[in-house]
Amino acid sequence: MNHDGSRSGDLRLPVSFSVKYQIRGQPATGVAVNVSPDGLCLRTDQQLKEGQVLVLNLSAPGYAEVEVQAHVRWVQEMSPMLQPTFPWEAGMRIEDPLPGYLEMFHRENIRFVDYRDAPRYPHLMRVMLAGPGTWETTFALNIGRRGLFVRTEQDLDQGALVEIRVHVPGLGDAIPIRAEVVHRMTRQQAKDVGAEPGIGVRVATVPAWAREAWQAYVAALEERYAV
Repeated sequence: MNHDGSRSGDLRLPVSFSVKYQIRGQPATGVAVNVSPDGLCLRTDQQLKEGQVLVLNLSAPGYAEVEVQAHVRWVQEMSPMLQPTFPWEAGMRIEDPLPGYLEMFHRENIRFVDYRDAPRYPHLMRVMLAGPGTWETTFALNIGRRGLFVRTEQDLDQGALVEIRVHVPGLGDAIPIRAEVVHRMTRQQAKDVGAEPGIGVRVATVPAWAREAWQAYVAALEERYAV
């Protein structure tokens, strides 16, 4: 995976769109996730290469199909621990987004404006999740100052309070972060779009003894993925 600044720190929405495209004259499919005004992550069966230019056709219920031209900025293999639907993920840069795409993003942004009131960054981290009737070791798939997306198939409703224990380098004890569930992707919803089931949570409290270390850890992620 490329960490040379090629990942965008722009606002990215927790939505998924089906994608069709052509590669070497053959049809291919995938799913667009982590969508921003000028980029997205494409999960696909195809191992793409940095610098490739593709024409993507995005679709989702309630939208007309939207076409965008994008080039590949980075490629990574999905972790087999997550049993992914698609083995590859590529960061795509949209140089000149058309009005249809921007309108799609704008409408989704309105839906999630309160949820995504701060950027989050793709980052795989082992965590422990505890909530109503729930205790499991799992993974956070992206992290920000105010929220995380945690992989789980537990039935946790919007508004439920959970505790997420994270290990930060330099701290001997796990940080028990209290958080509120703000959206949930079920196993079937995730399967339909090739994403991961889980919950998006808003950070409520971080204990005072760990606050500085947690903020420094997230700040390092911001610097790592900033343009």
